[in-house]
Amino acid sequence: MEMILNNLQLSNGKRVNYDFQSGSVTAICGSCRREVMNAIIHESDGVLFGANASLCPISYVPLKKKIDTNTLAKEELLLTFHRNNVEFDEEAVAKIFKILKVELNILNKAICDLTAREQKALLIANALIADSEVIVLDSIENGMHYKTKENLKKYLKTLANDFDKTIVIITNNLTFMFDLADNYLLVDEKKHFAVGTKKDFYSPTLYCCLDVPKIVEFTNYINNAKNRNIKEYIELKELLKAIYRDIENK
Repeated sequence: MEMILNNLQLSNGKRVNYDFQSGSVTAICGSCRREVMNAIIHESDGVLFGANASLCPISYVPLKKKIDTNTLAKEELLLTFHRNNVEFDEEAVAKIFKILKVELNILNKAICDLTAREQKALLIANALIADSEVIVLDSIENGMHYKTKENLKKYLKTLANDFDKTIVIITNNLTFMFDLADNYLLVDEKKHFAVGTKKDFYSPTLYCCLDVPKIVEFTNYINNAKNRNIKEYIELKELLKAIYRDIENK
C-alpha cells in the first residue's frame, strides 16, 4: 500500500508532498504536524475507535480521548474482530496488554470505569489488532513509562518490518523518534518542510522545532563552548565515554 500527500496546502499557505512507504515507520513533527495528520485521517461522529479514510483503512489513536460509555471494553474489541471477519483472539490482546502494562481483566469493565491509562491502552490495542494497512499514533508516548515505551516501539517495528504496515507517529519528542522512526517529515510554521531518514536525526534543523533531550543541549554546549570534537549523543552513557576518551587523549 502506498499513501501519498499530494500538494497538501497548510493553513500557513505552505504545501507539502510526501510519499509514505509501507513497511516503515514515519514520524511527522513540527508545529503543523496535526494539520498533516488531519489530512490523512477523517474522524466520523459516533466512531469510538479508529477513523474513516477515503483511500485505505486507517487505525488511529488520538492524543486524548476520554470515553464515557457503559459498554464493556471487550465488546469494543469484539467489534474490531467482527469487522475483520475473524474470531476474538484473546492471546493477541493479552500480548499487547502485557506490553502496555495493563491487566487483561479490564476487558470485563465498562469503559467509563477504566483509568485514563487503561483507556489509552484499550485504544492502542484496538488500533493494533485492527489489521489496518496504516496505523496513525498521536503522541502515544505522553505519560508512558520508559520501559513500556521501549517495548511498544519494538512491537511497532515488528508490525512495520514483518507485516508491511505503514506506521505514522505524530510527535515532537526526538528521543521517542530516535530508534523507532525510519523517516521523518518536519512541517513547521518557521520553515517550509524537511524530510530525512534516521541518520539525519542529529541535524540541528530538527532541534529548533522539536523537544530535544537535555543531553543534546549539553553536548551542543560542549561542542560550541569548549570546541571539543564530541558528537551529539542522545544516550548518556555514550556521551560519558566520549568525554572520557577526549580527556584521556589530551
